[in-house]
Amino acid sequence: MKGLLSILVLGLTLLTCDREDCCVLTPELAEFHGEWKLERVTNGFAQLELIGSDEIGYQENLYINAANKTFIVQIDNLPKEMSRLEKGKQGDLDALILLDEGMYHWYSFELWKNKEYLVLYQKCPIDAFLADGSYYYYSKQ
Repeated sequence: MKGLLSILVLGLTLLTCDREDCCVLTPELAEFHGEWKLERVTNGFAQLELIGSDEIGYQENLYINAANKTFIVQIDNLPKEMSRLEKGKQGDLDALILLDEGMYHWYSFELWKNKEYLVLYQKCPIDAFLADGSYYYYSKQ
């Protein structure tokens, strides 16, 4: 009975984990773990830059759970997409692969205004390449 209770408690902990110090994170996704807020968008070819939710036109938060390997996007506090996640390569570039959608984002980490950002390239179907896509800059919350 104690063993079953222990398994139940561990399972609930892993399902509800959203902080780095609460559970075991997969090493390949640990750097992405947590809540990220969209702060800047640079649009493709025109390089038009939008900063802040007023210019962007909506508020977007990204939740990456490294323990559960999930990727969740909320727009204006409403769930927009959810997928299982893995880190991989598309072409020769590092990518976050959205397994349930069959899509990926190329990613990088960049310093902008003395703050590190997760930069995601516009979502694209796996094994396809999108020219002149937008870049989305997320700050860790």
